Amino acid sequence: ILRDLPNQDGNTDNLKSIISKLAGKRSVLKKYRVSRYWFEGLAFDIESEDPAVLGPIDMLWVDEHCLLIRLHPSIYSNIFQSLLAKHGDVISLEDCRYSLGSITLKGAKSLNALSSIIRTNSPSISFQQLTSAAKLADTSVLPQRTMFAFQCTDPRHLAAPKIATSNFSKAPTVDDVLNLQKEFPSEEISETLQILCDQKKRTESYANQQTLKQLAARRRKLFLTSPCNEYRNMIPHNTKTDPSIPLLIVRRERNDDWVLMLPWFWVLPFWYQLKKVSRV
Repeated sequence: ILRDLPNQDGNTDNLKSIISKLAGKRSVLKKYRVSRYWFEGLAFDIESEDPAVLGPIDMLWVDEHCLLIRLHPSIYSNIFQSLLAKHGDVISLEDCRYSLGSITLKGAKSLNALSSIIRTNSPSISFQQLTSAAKLADTSVLPQRTMFAFQCTDPRHLAAPKIATSNFSKAPTVDDVLNLQKEFPSEEISETLQILCDQKKRTESYANQQTLKQLAARRRKLFLTSPCNEYRNMIPHNTKTDPSIPLLIVRRERNDDWVLMLPWFWVLPFWYQLKKVSRV
């Protein structure tokens, strides 16, 4: 995560010029910095007079003065150290190698698989858009800026992956697809991204993260409830004690895949639940 630091004049334009050298001028277009499109491109060696290509780079501008960069492990250290050595006095760098994790999914059923293990703990427009888009067999019809960000419950609360009830409604129409862009929940997504980029709030998401044994005990207690609990497949979320997990799901158009990004210690619970989905 890169952030601008104000200089002596109070200006904070350093990040824009640095990223322009690192990923090319296209990466700092208003489309990416303001409208929050996911950027896919190439990273260049900023220490060389004749910049050589180091490898692929993914970026998302959280706001105009904060940037989330995703790199391949083989070039991560090189780029991080170069930025720190050359521009550490004008920008703030946060190493999130063991703070943020991601899972990449590819194929027509990627969103369907994700929506079968994810549930929100509060009303969310972004989650509603996810469940709607998950019904599409051809994701190429989705807008270029397609991303979902919200806070969800522990996926292990579901005994088995199951499509949300709302997903059984009719398939999305052309208007529904267009509304993904027209009704883009910018404020909700911005709030979630701010949480993902905040070390303290990421740590808070681990509070009361339960073991499988503890979850099994809760599920067993529900089965013994009389009358039988209506949430047979799911442990109800307790807003007072259960953790709330910020996550980002973004479509990478060039790679034709989906990236799920979330706090590091939630990656394995999501991974194990995804492996329960048929053909994942």
